[in-house]
This record gives sequence, structure tokens and C-alpha cells, in this order.
Amino acid sequence: MPVYKAYPFEQNKFSDAIIKIEHANSNVDTEPHYNQIATSLLLKNHGFQAVNVGPRVSEMKGVPFDLLAARDDEKILVEVKGAKKSWSRPGKTQFARMKLLLDALSKRDIDIDLYLIQMNLSSDEYRLWDTPGVKSLLASVDTSNGLKTPIEPVVEWVAREL
Repeated sequence: MPVYKAYPFEQNKFSDAIIKIEHANSNVDTEPHYNQIATSLLLKNHGFQAVNVGPRVSEMKGVPFDLLAARDDEKILVEVKGAKKSWSRPGKTQFARMKLLLDALSKRDIDIDLYLIQMNLSSDEYRLWDTPGVKSLLASVDTSNGLKTPIEPVVEWVAREL
């Protein structure tokens, strides 16, 4: 598995979000705060012009990304993974749903990129995986893991938002 460069980030710029992450009761409660940090990093450090939050878990089940972003002429789905003391990554089901989503969008002639941003709070670092990097992670994924929840509502949401 390829490893992407870890970029430093200054936690003091995100102290409010990090305090909320540290006091959260569940991973679901941390998500908006990691998304806030990721949005700032993408806009300030990687040339993204727009970053919007994707559908929340309460709105739609099985969404394999957190943010919908734009950079130059690219439309990009971004999965955000954050952890206090490690490098968190999507599980088998989420990887399967990422692959199913990209395949379904491709069948509709919707060209979209998929990035993964990982944040490790203990090391003050983050990694940004671009589409080739994410696709290398998806290459051997068994998509049967992601079939329990239909992907079509997610496909429809992405198509509407573009």
C-alpha cells in the first residue's frame, strides 16, 4: 500500500474544533469538527476553491464521503478520517461503497475524483490521498461488502449537486 506524504498542521489554529473532538461522546459527534479542519486545510493549503459538507448520516445511510469540493475544473468527493492517536482509514464496507459509487457515477458519464484526507492529532499531521492513491487502495476491494445499503440514493445526491 502506498503511503502519502504527511503534512504538518498547527493545532492551535483549530483549538476549538480539537477541544470538541476530545470531549465528543462518539465518532459521529467528532465528524463535523474533523470536517471543519479538513475544509480549512484543503482551502488554504491545496488550492481548493469550494468545499461543502456532503449528506449527514441522519439524512442518508451509507455515504462513503464527507465533503464535496471543487478545484480548478475538478469536482472531488473527499472522505475525512481523523483520529486522536493514529492514522484512521476507511473500513472494508466503506471502501466497497467508494468503489461502487465511482463505478455507478462512471456509468452515468459523471467524471468525479475521490480524495481521502487523514488527520492524526497526536502527531499534528495529515495526509491527502489523491484519486490515483485512493484508486490504488480500492483496486482489490470486494464490493459485495457494500451491497447491504443501496448506493443509488448517494449517486442521485451527487448527480444533483454537480
